[in-house]
Amino acid sequence: RGWPVDPAQLAGERASARLDLARALAASGRVDAALALAEEAAGLHPEHAARAHLARAELLLAERRADEARDAARDAAAAVLPHDRALRARIDALLQALER
Repeated sequence: RGWPVDPAQLAGERASARLDLARALAASGRVDAALALAEEAAGLHPEHAARAHLARAELLLAERRADEARDAARDAAAAVLPHDRALRARIDALLQALER
C-alpha cells in the first residue's frame, strides 16, 4: 500500500502509531508516558481524536483516577464522529459506568 503522502492521512497514521505505542507503554507500567502519547494523538487528526480520548479515559480508569477518566470520556464523546456508532457505544458505556 505504500506510505501516505497526503498530510491528513499521514497525521492519521501518526495518531494510530502513538495510540499503539501508548498501549505498549501502559502494558509495561509506563502509564504517564502512555497518557502523554494518547493526549498528543488526540490533537493530530480529528478522525482519531475520539479514540485517543477514549484510550486516555481507559488508562486513567485503570489507574483509579475516575474524575480524570470521566473528563477524558466526555472529551471522547464530544469528538466522536456521527457515523462511528461502535465507538460511540463504547464511549457511552464507559460514561454510564463512570456516572454511577
